[in-house]
Amino acid sequence: MHHLCAELAAGSGPTLTTDRPVADARWERCAYTLGKQAYREAMADHATPNLPSSDYDATIAFYARLGFQPGYRDDGWLILVRGELVLEFFRWPDVDPATSSFSCCLRLDDVDAFYAVCRAAGLPETTRGWPRIHPPRLEDSGMRIGALIDPDGTLLRLVQNPDSDDQG
Repeated sequence: MHHLCAELAAGSGPTLTTDRPVADARWERCAYTLGKQAYREAMADHATPNLPSSDYDATIAFYARLGFQPGYRDDGWLILVRGELVLEFFRWPDVDPATSSFSCCLRLDDVDAFYAVCRAAGLPETTRGWPRIHPPRLEDSGMRIGALIDPDGTLLRLVQNPDSDDQG
């Protein structure tokens, strides 16, 4: 249900008024629209990566090719949404892709389908430069993992979710 809150944060929810002061209006809109209990259930126990963006317009354009849509944007924060995937970005104009150590994991039900989207978007399968993509492969851990390096040098590991039958 994260996408609902992202849509609400994008402005399709109610407008907050000054008689409802909040610390973070981006997410509080969900609470006022869904009710506090539904908001807590929708957003309970999850994490979203906070990644650097040297240029929000370029970040939006890159991730749009992969199916992400803006969920929120202001001068200091950007949220992109693709189904249940949520990526959050902070402005860092001086991020150096060659030395960036930012990373996160995208846990995917169909890593091959997402990889195909990346390839169809023109991402090169190479070992140097950015952006680039590495195909999913079976790791020693028994997990299938690929990799995406975005234009700012952030590593996004593409991890195949285990089949429900394998989860015990």
